[in-house]
Amino acid sequence: MKKIPLVFALLSMLASTAINAQEKDVCKADCAADKKECRRDADDKAQFATSPFANSDSKPKVLGPDMSTSLENQHALNDEKQKIRGDEYHACDVSYMQCSNACQRDSLKQKSDANQ
Repeated sequence: MKKIPLVFALLSMLASTAINAQEKDVCKADCAADKKECRRDADDKAQFATSPFANSDSKPKVLGPDMSTSLENQHALNDEKQKIRGDEYHACDVSYMQCSNACQRDSLKQKSDANQ
């Protein structure tokens, strides 16, 4: 008769471990989805920030005889766009790492709680 409670205890521990693994996978999947959305927003932000139509004060430059100035402006805009995108991507990566670490901590906490 003592074998039956032992079997139930073992089964509950196995089920608990499987559920924790699934929760961890779901948590990390949520982190990855948030990172993807963050990077999409970063691309939009960089595109908008360097758009000639972003500010009502600025008007698009018309190409004239001095095209070197326009090319320099275009290079400056591309550099600015890359800087903005890089800064935003870095923020997305930091947020992802924090989320991922939180998933790991929760998983470890649940394992230690289950063992006690």
